[in-house]
Amino acid sequence: MNISQVSLLGISQVTSQDITTWVDFLLQLKNLSKHPASHDLNLASEAQLSIQGIIDNIKNRLNKLLEIPKDTIENKLLNQFLQDDLVPFLSELIVWCQPCLKEKLMDFSNEIVLEQRTLSPSDYGFHNALRQDNGELVFLDFEYFGWDDPAKMISDFLLHPARMIDFSLKQQFFSEILAGFSENKTLSTRVKIVYPLFGIKWCLILLNEFIPEQLLRRGFADINPIDKRERQAQQLAKAKQMLTQIKGDYEQFPYYY
Repeated sequence: MNISQVSLLGISQVTSQDITTWVDFLLQLKNLSKHPASHDLNLASEAQLSIQGIIDNIKNRLNKLLEIPKDTIENKLLNQFLQDDLVPFLSELIVWCQPCLKEKLMDFSNEIVLEQRTLSPSDYGFHNALRQDNGELVFLDFEYFGWDDPAKMISDFLLHPARMIDFSLKQQFFSEILAGFSENKTLSTRVKIVYPLFGIKWCLILLNEFIPEQLLRRGFADINPIDKRERQAQQLAKAKQMLTQIKGDYEQFPYYY
């Protein structure tokens, strides 16, 4: 395949058929998970196989942001958002999820068993898709591929800020992927529980612009101070918007038909 045969997939171009194509691809990976050789593969990047693991990962990210010196207006605004909004809501979520788990006889600390895991691209979505001239999709960028919790895979698709997909298409995705994992009787409940937690994690990922070593790693070490402040302000606004969304719908998962 020549790169001239494909073009970037724009937001407005995502169709119902594209959603089904993505689901079919993820279900092919699920089927490959049953192959004996797949057991030699590593975990996906930042795979979290227990609720406790998700929360620990969130707290590690959160602590890095809380440790940033409050020596600029932007950093002070960041700290205010974290202390006044995100931290209290995280505490609320941790309390909320435990009776939900108990009701379904699901464990807070233990990792899900191998049979409930799947192979996942980890970082995936239409930001990692190209469309060929014939209309077919090409999936790429499997740097973070490996074993993961299908509930994380589903939540990340629904939450990923790189592509804004119509609400109805997200509903379609959730319905079709659940049907493909129909033997996993607790998956729907698990998604409902982890979805807001991964929403918190995405808020923190959006705030990586405030972490000096993250800017260095991404080649932004010499970014103009004015541009840096603008980027940080934009990312903080996005994180606030995502937190508002999660606060509004975490008790009633929004993507059921």
